[in-house]
Amino acid sequence: MNQLKAREVQALERLFDQQMWALGRDAARSTGNLLLRRGFSRAPPAPGAKTSGTYRLREGALDLELSSLGVRATVEANTVFLDRAPMARVLRGAHPHALASLMRWLASYEAWVDGAAGASWRETTLEERSRPPSLPARQMAAAWQDFAASVEPAPGRADARGGAELER
Repeated sequence: MNQLKAREVQALERLFDQQMWALGRDAARSTGNLLLRRGFSRAPPAPGAKTSGTYRLREGALDLELSSLGVRATVEANTVFLDRAPMARVLRGAHPHALASLMRWLASYEAWVDGAAGASWRETTLEERSRPPSLPARQMAAAWQDFAASVEPAPGRADARGGAELER
């Protein structure tokens, strides 16, 4: 598996934080919830819970669960949960195939958003944020694809540890 350098891990943290903001804006879109339009089902929060409702989607072999806490992806019985915790800690235990599958899905989702809501939608959502975007909206899909390629083991090569490698 390729190694992620410390600066790449930081870039991934910023991209994920930006993506979480974008997903939240997609759910709250005044002209229609994009998550529901994409095919997610929504479950309300449990009584007394301090989180948002949960959105669930199955696309092919990938099961996704989104909430204000983060994103859980399961593929072939391997699960990864990304939250806003320090990414290096999350990556150490992440199964590379599940992580890469999630990243490829996020890339495809961003491309889908451009077609479903117009290219200006994502730019508008990022402008609403209190801090500037870490990456322009038009580059988000490509960034997710690049990260997926960085964490996916080469074909025919198993990763015995199961976690993404980090370069110190």
